[in-house]
Amino acid sequence: MILVCGIPSEPPIELLTDELDIIGAKYVMWNQREFNKTDISFFLTAEGRIIGTLQYGDHEYDLEKFTAIYSRLTDWNTLPEIENDSSAALRKKCEHIHVLLQLFIDNSFARVINRSEDMMSNNSKPYQMFLAKEAGLNIPDTLVTTNKEMALDFYEEKQKDLIYKSISGTRSIVQKLKEDDLPKLDKLFFCPTQFQEFVEGQNMRVHVINENTIATLIDSKATDYRYAAAGGGEPAKLNHTELKAKDKLRCIEFSRDLGLFFSGLDFKENVDGMLTCFEANPMPGYSYYEQSASQPIAYTLACELQKIDNAIT
Repeated sequence: MILVCGIPSEPPIELLTDELDIIGAKYVMWNQREFNKTDISFFLTAEGRIIGTLQYGDHEYDLEKFTAIYSRLTDWNTLPEIENDSSAALRKKCEHIHVLLQLFIDNSFARVINRSEDMMSNNSKPYQMFLAKEAGLNIPDTLVTTNKEMALDFYEEKQKDLIYKSISGTRSIVQKLKEDDLPKLDKLFFCPTQFQEFVEGQNMRVHVINENTIATLIDSKATDYRYAAAGGGEPAKLNHTELKAKDKLRCIEFSRDLGLFFSGLDFKENVDGMLTCFEANPMPGYSYYEQSASQPIAYTLACELQKIDNAIT
């Protein structure tokens, strides 16, 4: 049986459960907002097995029966039930359920998409770039520094055509480094920053699901297409595209090296068709790409989850 964890109305989860329904997969949708209707208990055996139960509403599930888990949990502190209720008992109950559930997920023998430890690479974009290079992908010239002089030298070396962004998993808007920004480089001492050469070409997102790749080409004049429509700009246009066979294999290898069953890889494609990789998202909010370019991401993910379940049961 498949376990899906999160908020059912969130688009990535809603799209997935719709597809699971269509293909007739056996799954349980655990709504984390209903933590007060939930109890979970288990123990670890000497062999590392987790034996226990998930009680949810009027149903009880054997934890060992879950063969695949898709977990997209929101920080429990931000749930409306917690934000709107200061009850210490309710907060304790919510925290207790989420801690136990995460402990089960991280130690389960099930195929987990994706485990916490495998998503840790998102905390270091430079580390991701190292693995991308190892997988045979092209990466941009990059500088990570807290030194103003080094940043200025890199700025001059690249003919003043750089972008900068956070080195961690914290979302940041990718921006070009402009001359007006140079006085702000004094602040680098307090904030390690990643500078990269600006690569000409179109943005591309590649979703890797096990050994499947789904590529989306993004047409946008904005430096960060995700915010192209902000301030009245022209929104990005997304279309399906096909990868070359060698690029498919490299994307699959990169995702596998990161320990990810499901990932979202960000590229730019130049006029010669060469791809340059920038980073990997270990829990992609794929609904934007699916709905904007009619991509079968949720369907592919649902089928892969069902394959896992069928193979084990």
